[in-house]
Amino acid sequence: MTALVNDVVMWEEIAIENAQGQVEPMPAGATFVGASDGPAGACTVGPHPTTGNPARAVNALHQTGSFNATVTCTAPPALAGLTAWVENFVIGPDVTPTQIGGNAPTITTVAQPLPPV
Repeated sequence: MTALVNDVVMWEEIAIENAQGQVEPMPAGATFVGASDGPAGACTVGPHPTTGNPARAVNALHQTGSFNATVTCTAPPALAGLTAWVENFVIGPDVTPTQIGGNAPTITTVAQPLPPV
């Protein structure tokens, strides 16, 4: 299960792996398709925004929930039988710290002498 914040699109390059999980060179003409069992369009395939290599784009499209994103290879025919890349995503809010603030439930007062006038 992978956490997916609801205010980003997550891009990850697609890799062809051997039985040991090692990355192999991308075959010429490799064609991939993305799909989701959740929101339509939650998993698509296109060029990675920074490298241009084939990549999966995962978009929450909802504020909360979960879905499976699947990538399959449709061409060339020799690759069409590869095991699909399936990953489960849980959607939630972006909880990245962005500021400093007080913790109101911890407020305590302590007596002190009156300050001079």
